[in-house]
Amino acid sequence: IRPGMRVADVGTGSGYFLPWLDEAVGPDGEVVAQDIDPDLVAHVRERVEREGLERVVPRLGRADDPGLEPGAYDVVLLVDVFHHVADPVSFLGHLRRALAPGGRVFVVDFPPGDSVPESVSGHEHRIAPEAVLDAARAAGLRLVREHHVPRYQFMLELGPDADP
Repeated sequence: IRPGMRVADVGTGSGYFLPWLDEAVGPDGEVVAQDIDPDLVAHVRERVEREGLERVVPRLGRADDPGLEPGAYDVVLLVDVFHHVADPVSFLGHLRRALAPGGRVFVVDFPPGDSVPESVSGHEHRIAPEAVLDAARAAGLRLVREHHVPRYQFMLELGPDADP
């Protein structure tokens, strides 16, 4: 993430990443902090004001559509969110349409199996990377790169099929 970028933190929750995202996009960038829970969006709105996160815009979305403008985002970030998505292909289709040229979707989540302690993530809060990739392909996205992240999680960088 570089200065001037437009970033969407989809499923922002309490906004854990927002201070770093706000700093990373610099004075000319913007961070949309989207969630489907009105109480969490209100919490983020208060946090933005309290912490002076000038480039963060809290936004309420829907479970089936994050409500992002087409062609507007350089980075869409989903951390520990994808396993909650009811219709992954449709959801990823919305994200694909929201990407600016060269934009990327990053999915970070917990894989199934015994490699993740139950105390870190319950079994109901996990998804196989292959399931994410299958949905991504069906939505017109491709794997750009798999990143190595701290233990227990995976990170998939996805881009549009037609992206060079």
